[in-house]
Amino acid sequence: MKKLLLILFLTGYCLSILAGIPDGCWVISSDGKMNGKKVTVSGSKLKLILDDGKKVVMPLDQIDAYSINGCVFQKLPIYVDGQPTGKRIFMELVKSQGALKLYKYCNWSYPNKKITCFLLYNNDALLMEYDENSCH
Repeated sequence: MKKLLLILFLTGYCLSILAGIPDGCWVISSDGKMNGKKVTVSGSKLKLILDDGKKVVMPLDQIDAYSINGCVFQKLPIYVDGQPTGKRIFMELVKSQGALKLYKYCNWSYPNKKITCFLLYNNDALLMEYDENSCH
């Protein structure tokens, strides 16, 4: 009985410690990586609140990647029909395994239809692109 109570106590203690660990917020730009408590994106600007409470505001075009509550967003090139467009947008990292990374982003097409796109990369090379239009 004592062992069971000890195991339950230790399990609860470990879970409470894990629940208290924040998911981390950070920003990567040409200046390097900055860690903070909170990241907010609005319009064309990103605001990072540092651990000491200072606020840093940066234009999104100077940001390469950022993390909000454990969700990672990285600026990657847009492809249309397998060809690069020369434009880059932020895509959400869905899953990674080794050099393979799956990203998603949402695009709007006429007339006001939301299209979710998934792109599979091997390092920086696009392997596969999938959206609702590609399956018709």
